[in-house]
Amino acid sequence: MQSYITVIKDFNKNYPIRNICEIGFAGGHSAAVLLYTIHSATYTAFDKWENSSYQETSLTWIKNKFSNRQITIIKGDSTKTVPKFKGECDVIHIDGAHHSRSPQLDTINMMRIASVNNLLLIDDYINSWPSVIKAVEYLIKNDLVYNMKQYIATEWSHHGTQKGWCIGHYKKTWSINQFVQNSLNFFSYKQPLLKSSGNFQTNSFVFLNKVFCMPSWQGPECEEHIFTPCSKFSDECFYNDQSGVLAVSCDRWHKAQKVKHLAWDYRDTNIDRNGHIKSVNYHEILPFDLGDVIEIGAGPFTQSQSILRNKTVSSITLPEIMAFHYMNHVNNCVYKTGSFESLPTTILSMPADELLNYTRKYDTVVMIDGIENVYDALSTLSIAVTLLKEKGLFIWHERLWDDYRGVANSPEDREFHIHPIRIKSVVVKQVMAMFDELYLSWHTDELRRLKNKDVYFIGKTLSKEMKSNIPERTSCFDRNV
Repeated sequence: MQSYITVIKDFNKNYPIRNICEIGFAGGHSAAVLLYTIHSATYTAFDKWENSSYQETSLTWIKNKFSNRQITIIKGDSTKTVPKFKGECDVIHIDGAHHSRSPQLDTINMMRIASVNNLLLIDDYINSWPSVIKAVEYLIKNDLVYNMKQYIATEWSHHGTQKGWCIGHYKKTWSINQFVQNSLNFFSYKQPLLKSSGNFQTNSFVFLNKVFCMPSWQGPECEEHIFTPCSKFSDECFYNDQSGVLAVSCDRWHKAQKVKHLAWDYRDTNIDRNGHIKSVNYHEILPFDLGDVIEIGAGPFTQSQSILRNKTVSSITLPEIMAFHYMNHVNNCVYKTGSFESLPTTILSMPADELLNYTRKYDTVVMIDGIENVYDALSTLSIAVTLLKEKGLFIWHERLWDDYRGVANSPEDREFHIHPIRIKSVVVKQVMAMFDELYLSWHTDELRRLKNKDVYFIGKTLSKEMKSNIPERTSCFDRNV
């Protein structure tokens, strides 16, 4: 404990301590030491309060002894109460539950509320408590702390067990409520594309009237925070149990584009399966005149060549980031000469995410497996809706990933490396609510072949206002691949 006192006093000389936060009040022993050592700071403890009679007695003594100090006890499971805490902590002492994932969750959650200049104290870093050791190693491995040092009490033991602890600092580039943004490093909050429902907190957002949790947040009110870093075979830092992977970092997206380029360079590019025509009878469902058409994420062959067969079309627009690559390297690319059949054709070599400021409206929007190729699913879905004229047609197919958990099936999982965006059914249902349904199938023959679940939907736009306040982000398109 003497090392605690010494390091706290030294820290206080350089960075005046205003707020002390502690997980694990217990009998108030460490609280007394902290309050004695720091003469003016407030004190907040997070504790399950399971031994209430003993702890109330200790708390009464503490409050009487330090009657001029602000002392707050937040009762309950710290893995749930800390994520709700709105304050900021200069000194953090973690001595809560020592089993299962509790130490790791506590150390991650406390980082969010740590001030820029903070002092981190973690008790019981010793072989007797492997979960505590694992939690500290996680912080070090993921570069979330610095100057982390272990201390062993060589001449003191408790019940025959040697005592140990860690002292260090969280890495913080700004002060409060930014841990999610710092960890994922890709969201920036700009003016929302659809009508805003007001400011949203970092743990949730609104998309078409429904509240969704941000990556790493879960629970009925998005109150539980469990952060898992991404790796070569894991997108868990972008993943949410409720919605899937809705957005990825620019680095992740550019890597997917490189793999996609290689995949097309080495496949038999003379083959165009165009298998979606087997799933839907477009001739019966769609009107004869489809007007101005845009196909988002057209690929080299497009689905429009099947959908528009025996229909009247005024013009076609093909936004496809790899358009020029397909035109130069894919033998049967249907717009290889710069035009689609004999129609007035506009080719946009850009990702669908970049159509935000595209003002032209269309009678028909086609998007077949377009979302899995973008870096921001919600912005792309919003764009698809806003591109439609009043009573316009939306023809949409997407793979569904309700069983996906953010991890590749194997190191050879090509789909994981090419298509990081993976949405779940709940997102699709919110989008479909914007339309008058003309056709809906949740399981098509094309996706049974690929052993995937999917949705095929055709709808006509409704005059329906739905609120969104979604996280938008910096463009990935203008970066070097």
